[in-house]
Amino acid sequence: MHRFVTSMCLAAFAVVACGGGTSGSVATANVAALNASGVSGTATISDVAGGKLSVAVTVSDGGNPDMPSHLHSGTCDAVGDVVYPLSNVKGGTSTTEVTATAAEVKELIVVVHKSAEEIAVYTACGPVN
Repeated sequence: MHRFVTSMCLAAFAVVACGGGTSGSVATANVAALNASGVSGTATISDVAGGKLSVAVTVSDGGNPDMPSHLHSGTCDAVGDVVYPLSNVKGGTSTTEVTATAAEVKELIVVVHKSAEEIAVYTACGPVN
């Protein structure tokens, strides 16, 4: 049993030491205000273990305490379909893990919506790069 536990600990250490843990930012988006919303900020996308990315959105809330957000296809001038739903931005922040590669998200835009009731109103947008 001792040999098994030691082997498992060494295997776990190797995963973290070889990049299995969080490895830092792989992409960002400058999220600019739309529709005179006053909402702007950044999204930071970081690599996490298991083929997932963490998307952390931090924006001024423009008086909207609970704003839906997504990674969409398209551009900020022609917003396309939702590709990855993100957690609502509450109090100016949200963090969501998505199963995607950096290359996949670098073709998308971060969109923050005014509210669930006014989902068609975009308050902020920025291309991932």
